Amino acid sequence: LLRLLRRQNSGTRFAIWMMALLAVVSLPFFAGADLLPAHPLPRGMLTLPTALVMPRSWAVYLFAAWAGGAAILLLRLGVGLWRLCRLRARCTEAALRTLDPAIVALLDGAERRAPVPLCLSNEISSPAVIGFFRPAIVFPAWLLPRLSTAEMEIILLHELAHLRRRDQWTNLFQKLLKALFFFHPAVWWIEGQLTLEREMACDDVVLEDRASPRAYASVLISLAEKLHSAPALALAQALLS
Repeated sequence: LLRLLRRQNSGTRFAIWMMALLAVVSLPFFAGADLLPAHPLPRGMLTLPTALVMPRSWAVYLFAAWAGGAAILLLRLGVGLWRLCRLRARCTEAALRTLDPAIVALLDGAERRAPVPLCLSNEISSPAVIGFFRPAIVFPAWLLPRLSTAEMEIILLHELAHLRRRDQWTNLFQKLLKALFFFHPAVWWIEGQLTLEREMACDDVVLEDRASPRAYASVLISLAEKLHSAPALALAQALLS
């Protein structure tokens, strides 16, 4: 599909990768289905076994290894969620009266049910969307005063695109599948492709909205320079990285 739809945007490629991930993780649930034809096969055609037969003790050991690995990764994911909840609770909302009216209007967004909070925190190293039921856009506290209105507007457009696409939920979903299917190399590969296409899809939204490619690239370079020169900060966004 990706070869046939080579000219499609990142949003379409993201959907194709997500379908591929769902297909891979769904296959074990069809392992017991009789997929062989009901009529006899021609003479000379080889029939393959529909299941792998092994001693019961091996099966128990393999199941224990899977359960142990999945439990560790799920625990790690749970710790990341807990840290995100703490970070969201401790961050402080930015004073909107100090911001440019264009930024306030962007956060209000007529197409959304409620305005998106803009918060500040000393525990993150780059702007990010944090939260699921009450998400907020969180900036490093030291970064906000260093951004021009144009730079802040473009960064907010990127983060708002994540919210519009419900990326926090699809990200959580793929992390859960990655933890349960940690033994499957295709799941790791597809999960990485999903993460890449998610960011590129948000970049496409920004470029379609108002930013020219040259202006967007300039903002990204400027932001990278500011982040590179920033003081060391404790990064608590384990789930989003």
